[in-house]
Amino acid sequence: MFRQFDPSLHLLIALLCLGALTPGGIKAQQPPWQAQMGLQALSVSGSQDWLELREAISRLWPRGDRAGGALVETRRFGHWDQSVELRGTLHPRHRLYLELEGRWTPDATILETAMLHATVSVPTGHFVPALGYEVKSYPQGAVHQLSPRLDWYEGRWFLRGEARFTRNTFGTINFAGIARAQADIAPDWQAWIGVAAGNEDFLVGAPPIQSVRTLRTRSAYAGAQWTGLPGWTLRLDVVGVHSEPRLSRAGAALSVARSF
Repeated sequence: MFRQFDPSLHLLIALLCLGALTPGGIKAQQPPWQAQMGLQALSVSGSQDWLELREAISRLWPRGDRAGGALVETRRFGHWDQSVELRGTLHPRHRLYLELEGRWTPDATILETAMLHATVSVPTGHFVPALGYEVKSYPQGAVHQLSPRLDWYEGRWFLRGEARFTRNTFGTINFAGIARAQADIAPDWQAWIGVAAGNEDFLVGAPPIQSVRTLRTRSAYAGAQWTGLPGWTLRLDVVGVHSEPRLSRAGAALSVARSF
């Protein structure tokens, strides 16, 4: 696969997406599709800056099922990795949702070789309890994560609390907690803020000197989303992470999506 960034590949995908994103592309009788392009940039202490480029497409069916895929190019520690993602949300029965996600990184140098994630949620009025499981495969072994969470909806407000229990390649159990608040602040605007703290297992460094390490992190993030033009969604996220003993980082992500 690709060891270095390939701008021609991203340009081709962007042109194909933009060709589908013309105003005439929306047809009321067709199931809604969505194409998305995004860029994330992080300034990292003691390391070269990190970049992530993403192009994705997904389809939503009338009963609420969704499926899609993405091509992701990631730069860390001076190396580029290319990943393929597949994800979907299934609604097999009343009050039961299943979210599935998989990522494969052939010839991985800075990311896990593969990742699988599944979350089961059961809406019950204003509350939505959920349980997630994730496994990441590294050359040093697998990292497993169990993440119970609880969401609350009331009018224009949305609150989330999540706990993450991770078993790393050394057999140690780590814990992290996440809290998020979101609101519809205007007819075309959503905004959110959040905090997280705990221990994070991270692949640090580039070959041949790299390993999965546990970092103690505290982070804060915020974002906003605008849907003022029919079929268009613009989103901006900002984040700051204080990490010990290294890799504190801060940056932003911008994405544009179009339904057609």
